Amino acid sequence: SAGNNSTSINGNKESVGNSNNSDNSGSADSLNTIGINFSAKKIEIQTKLIGTYNADNVLAALCIGTYFNIPIDKSVEAICEYTPTNNRSQMIKTNHNILIVDAYNANPTSMHASIDNFRSLNFEHKVLILGDMLELGGDSVEEHKKILELALSFATEHIYLVGKEFAKASRL
Repeated sequence: SAGNNSTSINGNKESVGNSNNSDNSGSADSLNTIGINFSAKKIEIQTKLIGTYNADNVLAALCIGTYFNIPIDKSVEAICEYTPTNNRSQMIKTNHNILIVDAYNANPTSMHASIDNFRSLNFEHKVLILGDMLELGGDSVEEHKKILELALSFATEHIYLVGKEFAKASRL
C-alpha cells in the first residue's frame, strides 16, 4: 500500500491509506483479510482478492460508495462477493497447489508489490513464474533485472522466467 492518497470530488475531500493521518485507513494480511477503520467504524472484510496491496483499493471503493450514498454494509457485501477472474489478485486452489495469479498487464510497480506479497505468504514449496513486462521501452532490461534481483532475494524452490526481456536480464 502506497500510504496516504487523497481524493476530492465536488470539494469533499477524503483520504485513504495505511497511515494514521488518513481519514479512512486499512491494512491487509497477505491472503485476503482486510481490516478497515472507516468513518470511525472498525470493519473486517474477507475478500477473494489476494495481496496486501488491495487494502487501498477496498478503501477507495468504500469511499466512492459512501459518496454515492450506498450503505456501508452493501458495499462490504459487494466487496466480499467479488471474485476476480481477470488474472489480477486471484487465488486458485487445485487438488495439489494454491496458485497466486497476478499477471495481467504487469508493470514494475505491480510486479514488485506482487512479489513482496508472495514473499510474505507462509506456504511450503514456493515457486515463482515470472513473465515479461511489456511496453517498457529502453528501460525494459534494467526493470526486468530489478525484478529478478528482488525475486532472488528470498527463499523459493524455483524461479521460472518467461520471455525475451527476462532472458536478457538474467544474463547481466
